[in-house]
Amino acid sequence: MANFNCSLLASTMGLTFAYILPWNMIVHSLFILGLCLVFYSGVALLIGTFPTKNFPDYEKNKDGPYVKRLNLEQLNLMLVTFCLLVTASIAAYVGSNYGNLVAPALDFDSILAEDWLRLEHDLYTRMIIAHLHNMLAMIDAAILILVFRRISVSKIWYLVANILIIPGTLITSIGAWLVVPGFEDAHVVINVGAAFLLSASLILVIFGLKQISKTVLGENYETASIWKRFTSIFKDSVKFGLYWLFIWVNFVVTAPGVFTAFNLDNIRAQPFSQERTFASGHWHVLATLTAMMVLLFYIDLINMKGVLRTIIGWFVTVGSLLGFGAAVYFMMVDNSSSFATIVTDLGLFALFAAIGIFCIYQLVKILKGDRSKEIEQ
Repeated sequence: MANFNCSLLASTMGLTFAYILPWNMIVHSLFILGLCLVFYSGVALLIGTFPTKNFPDYEKNKDGPYVKRLNLEQLNLMLVTFCLLVTASIAAYVGSNYGNLVAPALDFDSILAEDWLRLEHDLYTRMIIAHLHNMLAMIDAAILILVFRRISVSKIWYLVANILIIPGTLITSIGAWLVVPGFEDAHVVINVGAAFLLSASLILVIFGLKQISKTVLGENYETASIWKRFTSIFKDSVKFGLYWLFIWVNFVVTAPGVFTAFNLDNIRAQPFSQERTFASGHWHVLATLTAMMVLLFYIDLINMKGVLRTIIGWFVTVGSLLGFGAAVYFMMVDNSSSFATIVTDLGLFALFAAIGIFCIYQLVKILKGDRSKEIEQ
C-alpha cells in the first residue's frame, strides 16, 4: 500500500507539472519526492528478494524452480528489480543535471529522443535513450514473472522458463546500458536478450491457454476433440486476452523493432518523418500494451466475474488487435494514412472503454462499502 501511495504521488504530481503547472517548483518537488520513495521501495524489494541460504525455505516449497536450492523465481525477481533500479538511476543522473547552474558544463536541457535520431548524441542523450529502451522491457519481464505464478506449468517447463528469463533480463539490460558509451551494435545485444524473454513467454502462453481449456471443459477435457479444446480458450476473455497480448506483442513491437534495427541504412534513406513516426509510436504501442496486460492481470487477480469481465476482456483483445495493428501500418508503411489513424483511434477507444468500465465497477464497490477480501491467495 505504501508503494502504491508513492506511485500515486509521483504520477499525479508528474502529470500536473507536465500539463497543468509546468513552472510550479512545489509540484515538481513533490514529483521528485514520489520518485525517490518509489526508488526506495525498489531498494527494499531488492533486499527482500536477495537469494539467501534459507529464504525461501526449500524444505517447505520443494516444487519451486530450484537449482541447487536456489529459487530461480525469486532470483529473477531480484535481477529484474536490480536492472530497473540501475536503469532508473541512469535517468535520475540526467535529470539531476537539468538546469545545472553550479556546473554549467553539466547543464542539460529538455529533449525528445525521437528528434535526435539523426543528430550526434552526447552522453546525456545516450543515457536517455538507454533508459527508454530498458525500463519498459524490464517492466514486461516483471509482468512475465508474476503471470507465471498464476498458471499451472509442469515443473520441468517452469524451470526452463525461469532459466531463460535470467539471460533475457541480463542481456537485454546490458544491451541497453551499452548505448551509454556509444556501442553501435547495442540493438543487436538487446534483440538477443529479447529472444530469451520471448521464448519464456511462449511457454507461458502454451500452458496458460491449456489451463483455460482444462478449467472450462473440466473432466471432459481428456476426451474432448482438438476443436473443442481450441474453442474453449475463448470462454474466459480476460485470461485469453492476457495471453493474446503476449503473442500480439511479437507482431506489433518485437518484429517491427528487429526489422528496423537491421535495416537502418535503408530507413535512413527515407524522409526523417517516417523514421521519427516509428521511433515515437514503437514505444507508445509497447507502453499501452503493457498497461493492458496489467489491467487484465489485476482483473483476474481480484477474481472479477460476470458479464463485465467478459466485456472488458473482449474490448482489450479486439481493441489491441485493431489499434496496435493499424498503428504499426501507420508507423512502418504509410504515416499519411487517414484510414490507419481512424482504425487506431477505434482500437484505443475500446481500450479506454475497458478501463472506464473497470473504474466504474471498482467505484461502485467502494460506494457500496464492499471491503471483502478480493485477491485470491
